[in-house]
Amino acid sequence: MPDSPAPASIAFCVTGLEAGGAERMLVELVTRLDRRSFAPTVISLAARSVKGEPLAARLEACGIPVHFLDARSTWNAPRTYRRLCSLLRSVRPRLVQTWLWHANVLGALAARRVGIAVVTGLRVAEPARRWRWWLERVVTRAALRHVAVGEGVKRFAINRVGLEASKIDVIPNGVKIFSGEAADLRQFGIPDSRKALAFVGRLDKQKGIDWLVEQLPSLLKRLPRHDVLIVGDGPLMTTIARRISQLKIADRVHTIGWLADPRPLLAAADLLLLPSRWEGMPNVLLEAMAMCRPVVAMDVEGVSELLASDDQVVPAGDLQAFIERTITIATNTAQRESLGNRNRHRAIEQFSLDRMVSSYESFYRTILMR
Repeated sequence: MPDSPAPASIAFCVTGLEAGGAERMLVELVTRLDRRSFAPTVISLAARSVKGEPLAARLEACGIPVHFLDARSTWNAPRTYRRLCSLLRSVRPRLVQTWLWHANVLGALAARRVGIAVVTGLRVAEPARRWRWWLERVVTRAALRHVAVGEGVKRFAINRVGLEASKIDVIPNGVKIFSGEAADLRQFGIPDSRKALAFVGRLDKQKGIDWLVEQLPSLLKRLPRHDVLIVGDGPLMTTIARRISQLKIADRVHTIGWLADPRPLLAAADLLLLPSRWEGMPNVLLEAMAMCRPVVAMDVEGVSELLASDDQVVPAGDLQAFIERTITIATNTAQRESLGNRNRHRAIEQFSLDRMVSSYESFYRTILMR
């Protein structure tokens, strides 16, 4: 009986292994790949970090080699590029899959220098920094394919970045169904008699947290039985805390900071708020859907693809519509239950992790056969 062919080596190059949505999705993919067909290696351009330790530890526990190139800033790019070239020569994978913008650029350059095929990952549709679009278009021109996380990101990559439509495949994110218990809101300072609305995400301009905080006084006045939980950290953390104090709403707005697993908190909230300025395919929205939670979200990239209805979506940037929709859903128990059940069904049927992994495996097999 002939021997089975050796698994194909794939190097997954990611900007860093911080515990963000894109990074967690990479780990879910890599740890679930069929090892009879694929031999993955993960390369992080950034250094190992405390926040990313659970992800690194999970990869290593699954026997997946993890390499950290210790980049600390953009100024480290030349050194990081040289280290990446050296590592690729040593590992010699059959394919490099890059993940996030910095990895797309450095990974594509290094793979071309070493002579290895590369596929890039398009995870977000960031509207600013046009020089980034130009650089990504030029550097990744020789990539075999680009994998977009959603149709909205694909359109952005074609119309704004200038990538070839014929070279872009769409593979949506997947979600693990949460089977744990909801958190006790009292541990976050919310008494039994009150309910919670939740914001979960990085505290920066992209996620629209600054917009949301400015609207909270009027929102809370009209929702006297609800408090707001803000989960996450980021560059706006100090600014947001100061603004909450200035608006005199600190007794009803609870900043939790970063949580390794925010899903128990999400399960305890009535509603997820997603006021983002731009996205790709927000994982926190998928997680809320899988936990039978309704959401209110700006209609940015990936949102309508996930929800497939207008009930929980408002036009991007329309803060008044966002507040009105939040109040409508927060005060209607029957509607919350109906939306939550619909969301969970769609998450299970359309966005399972098994479906995502199967799509990537089929994609890699097609690429490798070439």
